[in-house]
Amino acid sequence: MVANFKVFKKNSPNEKLTLYLPKRDFVDHISCVDPIECVVLIDPEYLVHNKKIFGQVVVCFRYGREEDEVMGLTFQKELYLASEQIYPPTKKDLKMSKLQERLVKKLGSTAYPVTFEISTAAPTSVVIQGDAGNDMKACGVEYFVKLYHHGDRVSVNICVRNHSNKEVKKIKASVQQCIDITMFTSGQYRVSVASIETEEGCPISPGSSLQKVLHLSPSLEMNKRKPGVALDGKLRHHETSLASSTLLADPDQKDIFGIIVSYVVRVKLYLGALGGELTAELPVVIMNPKPDKLRIFRADSTADVETFRQQSVENDLDDDVGMIGKNIEKLRMISE
Repeated sequence: MVANFKVFKKNSPNEKLTLYLPKRDFVDHISCVDPIECVVLIDPEYLVHNKKIFGQVVVCFRYGREEDEVMGLTFQKELYLASEQIYPPTKKDLKMSKLQERLVKKLGSTAYPVTFEISTAAPTSVVIQGDAGNDMKACGVEYFVKLYHHGDRVSVNICVRNHSNKEVKKIKASVQQCIDITMFTSGQYRVSVASIETEEGCPISPGSSLQKVLHLSPSLEMNKRKPGVALDGKLRHHETSLASSTLLADPDQKDIFGIIVSYVVRVKLYLGALGGELTAELPVVIMNPKPDKLRIFRADSTADVETFRQQSVENDLDDDVGMIGKNIEKLRMISE
């Protein structure tokens, strides 16, 4: 039986270079980051002229609106995370993955494997959700406690012992997404991504107690039209999710992350109009699940190649008339 696997393909504008990638999601494991293992097919014409060919991994942090960019001013910062010479190859003992071996064998002698090692200090992909109907580039970082996975239900165990002389009228629990845009001194804010209110068991009179479990399900579906929500970096035609918690190996290097995301569960007790409110918070971590281990590819396996690109906004509006936009490659790195 022949086993199929998907490979992503990207051509250079002059069609002389072709990049093959097995995946576009790369996981930050805190202690290490998944390497970017790919294969580059070079046109024989380039090899004749002995040109040197390099590959780079660049992270782009956009901290302003594209529509506000005038007179050459850009609200964007680029960081070069890795660089490797692809041709002529400098590493004679490069250890290839099974997929790289299959692709090199299939594509021929002008295909060269390359592996990019990413630093653990590299930022994860995060974008800030804009207003509904706004198709401009979003503010965010993209690639050119208890742990929860996205979609998991968060159970909040609340125990109230009322030793005061006030009554508890209502209880509210919420999951707060805390966002810190490090480019600005006042770039910290919070967004509620899931909440629930209850008066069951209330009022809680002085001297009495209540124990209750509330369930919250933070998800993108409940926040699609809410501006300011941080999302995992988007890939074209792929679903995304709420941004994963940013895990810092070195807190002193947080500035290079661009956007730092964390989550807290907040429980608020309402003590009436004159009694005020009482709030407690507990930090939680929300991440993506660890992907399945790569399969061992059989010798008779074949690859399904998918060409991917991102078009500019103007060309997206003109898809019906067949205009082709500028191809821009985008990778995504997610936290485990």
